[in-house]
Formats: sequence, structure tokens, C-alpha cells
Amino acid sequence: PDQEAFIPRIAVALAVGLVLLSIAFLIFFINHAARSIQVSVILERVTRLTVQHTEKLFPETVGRPSEEEQLPEEMQQAEITAVSARQAGYLQAVDGKSLFELGESKRLVIRMERHIGEFVLPGQRLASVWPAELLDEEVTKGIHQAFVLGPERTPEQDVEFGIIEIADIAVKALSPGINDPTTALHCLDRLGEVLLSLGTRFPPPDVRTREGHVHFIACHLGFERAVGLAFDQIRHYGSDNPSVAKKMLDVLTSLERLVPEARRAPLRAQAERVLEEAREEIRNPPDLLAVERVPGRSRSAAGRR
Repeated sequence: PDQEAFIPRIAVALAVGLVLLSIAFLIFFINHAARSIQVSVILERVTRLTVQHTEKLFPETVGRPSEEEQLPEEMQQAEITAVSARQAGYLQAVDGKSLFELGESKRLVIRMERHIGEFVLPGQRLASVWPAELLDEEVTKGIHQAFVLGPERTPEQDVEFGIIEIADIAVKALSPGINDPTTALHCLDRLGEVLLSLGTRFPPPDVRTREGHVHFIACHLGFERAVGLAFDQIRHYGSDNPSVAKKMLDVLTSLERLVPEARRAPLRAQAERVLEEAREEIRNPPDLLAVERVPGRSRSAAGRR
């Protein structure tokens, strides 16, 4: 008698299941790829990483005096020797702990001369050492090992990098070829978020001491510098747009209310610059009046008209 043909039911069912699973993964991948290149997703990712690195590098919330420790008077008057870079590159990271330990073991003071993220040319100063006579080959080698130079900026210790990325997106959005002010407004919101995180924290003290002796002087991002990086370029290219000018003033005014008094001066100065450039660039009186009437700015604007 004829036997019934063998059908590999399990294998067929498994194959069909894998095909359906592959289709599901393909749909997920297409959706993920489409979302990952959306400006709002990119801004959220850059902002989140920048805030995380800010919290890691500036761990203390406001609650201690902001006065910096003073350097020894003899150091301010003494001859200081420079340690220069041997290659070009972006300053990606600095091992402050090893520099402090090196200064302590050799009884000297090492001072950073470059901000994280700066591009350094061969021969440019990386650090200064005092007293000069204690600088030897071992100290020079230790300093070079503590300064990490690379071909591009990285976000791990470079809070400026995240601020610049967001500001660059806003500037490109304001260019005549793209003309997308809505994206610029979103960037300003995110910049406000980053600056609030930075403005409510103090960096570790630049001057590092042990038992009253200075051994290492760091070079951290200051709040005034951060405000300039966030707003200067956008102000330059966006002050003629009433919506962008109003948004800048709105973000600056909100930050003024939320950061400590000691951090408000750069925000006020930036807001005044926005108003000055808006008065020069905006030709429509009703639009200019709307900019000057941004809540919290109307009184000062009225006094200057």
C-alpha cells in the first residue's frame, strides 16, 4: 500500500515563525532608524548625555561658597615652566588625580593651561609647573600621560561639546538654506535644560590642596563661558527673527529665576545683548515690541526706549 508522504510539520512551522519574526524585526528596525534621525530624538539624546556628564563631573549641588582658594603668594611671583604638547589634537580628558599625586610626590604645583575640548598644536602649553627647577623628565612624562589628545572631541569630560552640538543644530536650522526656526526653538529649550543643570552645581575646586599645600590647579568650565557657548552664535544668526529672540529671552529669564544669585550676571548680560541686537535687526515695530514685552524683561526694556 502507498505510504503517506512525510511532511516536516515542525520544521515548516518553525520556518514560518522565523519569517514572521524577521518581518517584525525589520519593521522595528525601520521605525527605530526613522526615529533616530529625527531632530527631536537627537536633541533629547545629546541633552541627556550632556546632563549626565555634568552631574558626574560637577557632583555637588549649590550649597557651598563659590570663592576660589588663593594661590601661594610666592607662586604668583615666581618663574613658572611650561610643559608643551608633542602632538596636535583635541584635549579629550585629563587625569587630575594622577597630576595631583605627581605634584604631591614631587613637592611641586601643576596647573592646567587648556580647557577640555580645546584643540592643541604641537608646542603649545599644556601645563605649567612650579618651582621650575623641579621639572625633570619623569615629571614631564607623567604630565604628558595625564593629558589625552585625540582626533575629535568626546563627551566624557567635555561638557562644552554637548552645548556646542545643540547650538550648532540651532544655527544650521536658522540658515537660509534650511529656514527651520521651530528646530531652533527646540534647541533653546534643551540648552536651557543643560544650563540649569550646570548653573545649580559648582565644579570641584580648581585649586587642589592637602595639608595646606597646593599641588594641582584644574581648569573647569565656568558658567559664564557655558552661557556664551550656548547663546552667542544663535544670537548672532537669530536676533532678526522675533520668535527666536523672544525664545532666547524667555529661556534666559527662566534660568535667572532658577539659578543662584551668584550665577545670574552672565544671564542678564546675555539677555541685554539679545535685546540690543533685536532692536538693530527687527524692523517691524509690533514685532520688536513683542520681543521687549517678554515676561520679566518688559520693565527693563521700557526703561531703555
